[in-house]
Amino acid sequence: MSRRRRALWVSCSLLLFVESARAQSDVERAAEATTSQRALAEVLFRQGRELMEQKRTTEACAKFAESLRLDVALGTSLNLAVCFETQGRLASAWSEYHRAASLARRAGDTARTDYAEQALERLETLLATLRVTLSPGAQSIRGLTLELDGKELGAATLDTPIPLDAGSHVLVARAEGHQPWSAQVQATAETRAMALTVPALVPVPAPAAHSAPALPAQGTPSMPEKAPERPGQTQRWLGLAAGGAGVAGVAVGSVFGLRALSKKGQRDDACPARGCSPAGIEAHRDARDAASVANVAFAAGGALLVAGGWLYFTAPEAPVAFTASPRSAYVSVHRSW
Repeated sequence: MSRRRRALWVSCSLLLFVESARAQSDVERAAEATTSQRALAEVLFRQGRELMEQKRTTEACAKFAESLRLDVALGTSLNLAVCFETQGRLASAWSEYHRAASLARRAGDTARTDYAEQALERLETLLATLRVTLSPGAQSIRGLTLELDGKELGAATLDTPIPLDAGSHVLVARAEGHQPWSAQVQATAETRAMALTVPALVPVPAPAAHSAPALPAQGTPSMPEKAPERPGQTQRWLGLAAGGAGVAGVAVGSVFGLRALSKKGQRDDACPARGCSPAGIEAHRDARDAASVANVAFAAGGALLVAGGWLYFTAPEAPVAFTASPRSAYVSVHRSW
Protein backbone atom coordinates (compact mmCIF):
# COMPACT_ATOMS: atom_id res chain seq x y z
CA MET A 1 0.00 0.00 0.00
CA SER A 2 1.45 3.40 -1.02
CA ARG A 3 2.10 6.17 1.49
CA ARG A 4 -0.72 8.28 0.04
CA ARG A 5 -3.23 5.43 0.34
CA ARG A 6 -2.13 4.77 3.94
CA ALA A 7 -2.68 8.42 4.78
CA LEU A 8 -6.06 8.36 3.14
CA TRP A 9 -7.03 5.22 5.08
CA VAL A 10 -6.10 7.00 8.33
CA SER A 11 -8.21 9.95 7.27
CA CYS A 12 -11.02 7.60 6.28
CA SER A 13 -10.89 5.85 9.64
CA LEU A 14 -11.30 9.16 11.45
CA LEU A 15 -14.10 10.20 9.17
CA LEU A 16 -15.81 6.83 9.45
CA PHE A 17 -15.94 7.29 13.20
CA VAL A 18 -17.46 10.72 12.71
CA GLU A 19 -19.85 9.40 10.06
CA SER A 20 -21.02 6.55 12.30
CA ALA A 21 -21.84 9.03 15.02
CA ARG A 22 -23.58 11.24 12.47
CA ALA A 23 -25.50 8.27 11.11
CA GLN A 24 -26.75 7.49 14.61
CA SER A 25 -27.83 11.09 14.91
CA ASP A 26 -29.48 10.91 11.48
CA VAL A 27 -31.51 7.88 12.57
CA GLU A 28 -32.67 9.73 15.68
CA ARG A 29 -33.58 12.80 13.62
CA ALA A 30 -35.50 10.66 11.13
CA ALA A 31 -37.51 9.15 13.98
CA GLU A 32 -38.31 12.63 15.34
CA ALA A 33 -39.35 14.14 11.97
CA THR A 34 -42.99 15.20 11.94
CA THR A 35 -45.48 14.34 9.24
CA SER A 36 -45.38 17.85 7.82
CA GLN A 37 -41.57 17.76 7.71
CA ARG A 38 -41.58 14.43 5.87
CA ALA A 39 -44.12 15.77 3.41
CA LEU A 40 -42.07 18.89 2.72
CA ALA A 41 -38.88 16.81 2.48
CA GLU A 42 -40.56 14.61 -0.15
CA VAL A 43 -41.62 17.64 -2.17
CA LEU A 44 -38.07 19.06 -2.07
CA PHE A 45 -36.61 15.67 -3.03
CA ARG A 46 -38.83 15.42 -6.13
CA GLN A 47 -37.95 18.97 -7.11
CA GLY A 48 -34.27 18.09 -6.77
CA ARG A 49 -34.69 15.07 -9.08
CA GLU A 50 -36.38 17.24 -11.70
CA LEU A 51 -33.61 19.85 -11.47
CA MET A 52 -30.97 17.13 -11.90
CA GLU A 53 -32.67 15.98 -15.10
CA GLN A 54 -32.53 19.59 -16.29
CA LYS A 55 -28.77 19.74 -15.49
CA ARG A 56 -29.40 22.49 -12.90
CA THR A 57 -27.12 20.88 -10.35
CA THR A 58 -26.57 23.89 -8.07
CA GLU A 59 -30.31 24.30 -7.45
CA ALA A 60 -30.76 20.53 -7.21
CA CYS A 61 -28.08 20.19 -4.51
CA ALA A 62 -29.75 22.92 -2.47
CA LYS A 63 -33.11 21.09 -2.69
CA PHE A 64 -31.57 17.74 -1.68
CA ALA A 65 -29.66 19.33 1.24
CA GLU A 66 -32.79 20.98 2.64
CA SER A 67 -34.83 17.79 2.18
CA LEU A 68 -32.14 15.83 4.04
CA ARG A 69 -32.15 18.39 6.84
CA LEU A 70 -35.89 17.98 7.34
CA ASP A 71 -35.98 14.20 7.04
CA VAL A 72 -32.85 12.00 6.92
CA ALA A 73 -33.47 9.47 4.16
CA LEU A 74 -31.08 7.08 2.39
CA GLY A 75 -32.30 7.97 -1.11
CA THR A 76 -31.92 11.70 -0.46
CA SER A 77 -28.39 11.19 0.87
CA LEU A 78 -27.33 9.19 -2.21
CA ASN A 79 -28.83 11.75 -4.59
CA LEU A 80 -27.07 14.59 -2.75
CA ALA A 81 -23.74 12.71 -3.00
CA VAL A 82 -24.24 12.22 -6.75
CA CYS A 83 -25.17 15.91 -7.09
CA PHE A 84 -21.98 16.98 -5.29
CA GLU A 85 -19.87 14.67 -7.48
CA THR A 86 -21.48 16.10 -10.60
CA GLN A 87 -20.58 19.60 -9.40
CA GLY A 88 -16.97 18.57 -8.88
CA ARG A 89 -17.22 18.96 -5.11
CA LEU A 90 -15.47 15.65 -4.54
CA ALA A 91 -14.77 16.10 -0.82
CA SER A 92 -18.43 16.90 -0.12
CA ALA A 93 -19.50 13.97 -2.29
CA TRP A 94 -17.04 11.66 -0.52
CA SER A 95 -18.42 12.72 2.88
CA GLU A 96 -22.03 12.27 1.75
CA TYR A 97 -21.31 8.82 0.28
CA HIS A 98 -19.99 7.85 3.72
CA ARG A 99 -23.27 8.91 5.27
CA ALA A 100 -25.25 7.01 2.63
CA ALA A 101 -23.14 3.88 3.18
CA SER A 102 -23.81 4.02 6.93
CA LEU A 103 -27.56 4.51 6.41
CA ALA A 104 -27.65 1.67 3.89
CA ARG A 105 -25.86 -0.72 6.24
CA ARG A 106 -28.28 0.12 9.05
CA ALA A 107 -31.21 -0.43 6.70
CA GLY A 108 -29.77 -3.72 5.42
CA ASP A 109 -29.80 -2.40 1.85
CA THR A 110 -26.90 -4.33 0.31
CA ALA A 111 -27.23 -2.88 -3.17
CA ARG A 112 -27.03 0.72 -2.02
CA THR A 113 -24.25 -0.12 0.41
CA ASP A 114 -22.15 -1.55 -2.41
CA TYR A 115 -22.96 1.44 -4.63
CA ALA A 116 -21.82 3.93 -1.95
CA GLU A 117 -18.64 1.99 -1.14
CA GLN A 118 -17.67 1.73 -4.82
CA ALA A 119 -18.14 5.49 -5.14
CA LEU A 120 -15.88 6.01 -2.12
CA GLU A 121 -13.11 3.89 -3.63
CA ARG A 122 -13.41 5.79 -6.90
CA LEU A 123 -13.22 9.22 -5.25
CA GLU A 124 -10.30 8.38 -2.95
CA THR A 125 -7.91 8.44 -5.92
CA LEU A 126 -9.25 11.85 -7.04
CA LEU A 127 -9.53 13.73 -3.76
CA ALA A 128 -7.47 16.86 -3.11
CA THR A 129 -6.21 16.84 0.45
CA LEU A 130 -4.54 19.30 2.80
CA ARG A 131 -2.20 18.21 5.57
CA VAL A 132 -1.84 20.81 8.38
CA THR A 133 1.12 20.70 10.77
CA LEU A 134 2.41 23.02 13.49
CA SER A 135 5.90 24.43 13.66
CA PRO A 136 7.75 24.13 17.03
CA GLY A 137 7.01 27.78 17.69
CA ALA A 138 3.30 27.30 17.05
CA GLN A 139 3.20 24.18 19.23
CA SER A 140 4.41 26.21 22.22
CA ILE A 141 1.55 28.73 21.98
CA ARG A 142 -1.24 28.07 24.45
CA GLY A 143 -4.82 28.30 23.25
CA LEU A 144 -3.93 28.06 19.56
CA THR A 145 -7.01 27.42 17.39
CA LEU A 146 -7.20 26.53 13.70
CA GLU A 147 -10.05 27.22 11.30
CA LEU A 148 -10.41 25.91 7.77
CA ASP A 149 -12.97 27.83 5.72
CA GLY A 150 -14.49 29.18 8.95
CA LYS A 151 -14.83 25.78 10.65
CA GLU A 152 -12.63 24.86 13.59
CA LEU A 153 -10.18 21.99 13.18
CA GLY A 154 -9.72 19.62 16.09
CA ALA A 155 -6.34 18.45 17.32
CA ALA A 156 -6.91 15.01 15.76
CA THR A 157 -6.92 16.51 12.25
CA LEU A 158 -3.29 17.70 12.54
CA ASP A 159 -0.87 15.90 10.23
CA THR A 160 -3.83 14.11 8.61
CA PRO A 161 -4.94 14.56 4.96
CA ILE A 162 -8.14 16.61 4.97
CA PRO A 163 -10.31 16.12 1.84
CA LEU A 164 -11.09 19.38 0.06
CA ASP A 165 -13.48 20.40 -2.66
CA ALA A 166 -12.01 22.05 -5.72
CA GLY A 167 -11.53 25.77 -5.25
CA SER A 168 -9.99 28.21 -2.82
CA HIS A 169 -9.62 27.40 0.88
CA VAL A 170 -8.34 29.54 3.76
CA LEU A 171 -6.59 28.30 6.90
CA VAL A 172 -6.52 30.69 9.87
CA ALA A 173 -4.57 30.33 13.13
CA ARG A 174 -5.47 32.41 16.18
CA ALA A 175 -4.27 32.74 19.78
CA GLU A 176 -4.93 35.31 22.47
CA GLY A 177 -2.21 37.94 22.63
CA HIS A 178 -0.97 37.13 19.11
CA GLN A 179 -1.65 38.43 15.64
CA PRO A 180 -3.72 35.98 13.54
CA TRP A 181 -2.03 34.11 10.71
CA SER A 182 -3.74 32.92 7.54
CA ALA A 183 -2.85 31.12 4.32
CA GLN A 184 -4.81 30.34 1.18
CA VAL A 185 -4.57 27.20 -0.96
CA GLN A 186 -6.14 26.37 -4.30
CA ALA A 187 -7.40 22.81 -4.69
CA THR A 188 -7.34 21.57 -8.30
CA ALA A 189 -7.01 18.25 -10.10
CA GLU A 190 -3.27 18.89 -10.40
CA THR A 191 -2.68 19.81 -6.73
CA ARG A 192 -4.19 16.90 -4.87
CA ALA A 193 -1.77 16.55 -1.96
CA MET A 194 -1.10 19.90 -0.30
CA ALA A 195 0.54 20.77 3.00
CA LEU A 196 0.68 23.83 5.23
CA THR A 197 2.84 24.41 8.30
CA VAL A 198 1.58 27.00 10.78
CA PRO A 199 4.47 29.23 11.89
CA ALA A 200 4.92 30.84 15.31
CA LEU A 201 2.39 33.64 15.65
CA VAL A 202 3.67 37.17 16.17
CA PRO A 203 2.88 38.49 19.69
CA VAL A 204 0.77 41.63 19.86
CA PRO A 205 2.96 44.49 21.19
CA ALA A 206 1.93 45.89 24.56
CA PRO A 207 0.22 49.27 24.26
CA ALA A 208 2.60 52.15 24.96
CA ALA A 209 1.85 54.37 27.96
CA HIS A 210 0.20 57.53 26.76
CA SER A 211 1.66 60.75 28.13
CA ALA A 212 0.19 64.20 27.90
CA PRO A 213 1.65 66.04 24.92
CA ALA A 214 3.97 68.86 25.80
CA LEU A 215 2.49 72.25 25.12
CA PRO A 216 4.39 74.39 22.65
CA ALA A 217 6.55 77.08 24.16
CA GLN A 218 4.64 79.86 22.46
CA GLY A 219 1.36 78.60 23.89
CA THR A 220 2.50 78.56 27.50
CA PRO A 221 1.03 81.49 29.43
CA SER A 222 3.61 83.56 31.23
CA MET A 223 3.35 86.17 33.92
CA PRO A 224 3.77 89.73 32.67
CA GLU A 225 7.17 91.10 33.39
CA LYS A 226 7.31 93.59 36.19
CA ALA A 227 8.35 97.02 35.06
CA PRO A 228 11.75 97.99 36.46
CA GLU A 229 11.48 100.25 39.45
CA ARG A 230 12.60 103.79 38.80
CA PRO A 231 15.39 105.24 40.98
CA GLY A 232 14.07 106.96 44.13
CA GLN A 233 10.46 106.05 43.41
CA THR A 234 9.89 104.31 46.77
CA GLN A 235 11.49 107.16 48.69
CA ARG A 236 9.29 109.71 46.92
CA TRP A 237 6.17 107.70 47.74
CA LEU A 238 7.23 107.63 51.39
CA GLY A 239 7.83 111.39 51.30
CA LEU A 240 4.39 112.00 49.84
CA ALA A 241 2.78 109.75 52.45
CA ALA A 242 4.60 111.51 55.28
CA GLY A 243 3.66 114.91 53.86
CA GLY A 244 0.03 113.87 53.61
CA ALA A 245 0.06 112.72 57.24
CA GLY A 246 1.70 116.02 58.23
CA VAL A 247 -1.05 118.00 56.49
CA ALA A 248 -3.63 115.92 58.32
CA GLY A 249 -1.85 116.60 61.62
CA VAL A 250 -1.81 120.36 60.99
CA ALA A 251 -5.50 120.22 60.10
CA VAL A 252 -6.31 118.39 63.36
CA GLY A 253 -4.19 120.90 65.29
CA SER A 254 -6.04 123.77 63.65
CA VAL A 255 -9.44 122.31 64.58
CA PHE A 256 -8.49 121.75 68.20
CA GLY A 257 -6.73 125.14 68.33
CA LEU A 258 -9.92 126.89 67.27
CA ARG A 259 -11.84 124.85 69.83
CA ALA A 260 -9.36 125.89 72.53
CA LEU A 261 -9.81 129.57 71.62
CA SER A 262 -13.60 129.14 71.70
CA LYS A 263 -13.54 127.50 75.11
CA LYS A 264 -11.13 130.15 76.42
CA GLY A 265 -13.58 132.85 75.39
CA GLN A 266 -16.38 131.05 77.25
CA ARG A 267 -14.17 130.77 80.31
CA ASP A 268 -13.33 134.48 80.26
CA ASP A 269 -17.02 135.34 80.12
CA ALA A 270 -17.88 132.99 82.99
CA CYS A 271 -14.94 133.89 85.19
CA PRO A 272 -14.83 137.55 86.23
CA ALA A 273 -11.92 138.86 88.25
CA ARG A 274 -13.18 137.69 91.67
CA GLY A 275 -14.27 134.04 90.88
CA CYS A 276 -15.51 131.38 88.33
CA SER A 277 -18.81 129.71 87.95
CA PRO A 278 -19.01 125.93 87.40
CA ALA A 279 -19.58 126.57 83.69
CA GLY A 280 -16.46 128.67 83.56
CA ILE A 281 -14.44 125.96 85.28
CA GLU A 282 -15.72 123.37 82.76
CA ALA A 283 -14.90 125.69 79.84
CA HIS A 284 -11.42 126.24 81.25
CA ARG A 285 -10.81 122.48 81.42
CA ASP A 286 -12.05 121.96 77.83
CA ALA A 287 -9.91 124.81 76.53
CA ARG A 288 -6.83 123.36 78.18
CA ASP A 289 -7.45 119.85 76.79
CA ALA A 290 -8.11 121.19 73.28
CA ALA A 291 -4.96 123.30 73.43
CA SER A 292 -2.93 120.24 74.42
CA VAL A 293 -4.27 118.18 71.48
CA ALA A 294 -3.68 121.11 69.12
CA ASN A 295 -0.09 121.49 70.29
CA VAL A 296 0.63 117.76 69.79
CA ALA A 297 -1.10 117.69 66.37
CA PHE A 298 0.75 120.79 65.21
CA ALA A 299 4.06 119.40 66.37
CA ALA A 300 3.50 115.97 64.78
CA GLY A 301 2.11 117.44 61.58
CA GLY A 302 4.98 119.85 61.27
CA ALA A 303 7.52 117.07 61.82
CA LEU A 304 5.87 114.86 59.24
CA LEU A 305 5.77 117.69 56.73
CA VAL A 306 9.47 118.33 57.20
CA ALA A 307 10.32 114.62 56.96
CA GLY A 308 8.11 114.17 53.90
CA GLY A 309 9.67 117.10 52.15
CA TRP A 310 13.14 115.82 52.91
CA LEU A 311 12.35 112.33 51.63
CA TYR A 312 10.74 113.58 48.45
CA PHE A 313 13.30 116.17 47.46
CA THR A 314 16.37 114.14 48.37
CA ALA A 315 15.31 111.02 46.39
CA PRO A 316 17.61 110.07 43.45
CA GLU A 317 16.40 111.37 40.11
CA ALA A 318 15.98 109.26 36.95
CA PRO A 319 18.56 109.90 34.23
CA VAL A 320 17.59 112.34 31.54
CA ALA A 321 16.91 110.65 28.22
CA PHE A 322 17.56 112.47 24.99
CA THR A 323 15.55 111.38 21.94
CA ALA A 324 16.46 112.61 18.51
CA SER A 325 13.98 112.17 15.69
CA PRO A 326 15.63 111.10 12.44
CA ARG A 327 12.92 112.78 10.40
CA SER A 328 12.77 116.17 12.13
CA ALA A 329 15.25 118.61 13.51
CA TYR A 330 14.39 118.59 17.18
CA VAL A 331 15.55 116.88 20.36
CA SER A 332 13.13 115.89 23.18
CA VAL A 333 14.09 115.49 26.80
CA HIS A 334 12.30 112.92 29.01
CA ARG A 335 12.51 112.44 32.73
CA SER A 336 10.72 109.78 34.70
CA TRP A 337 9.43 110.66 38.17
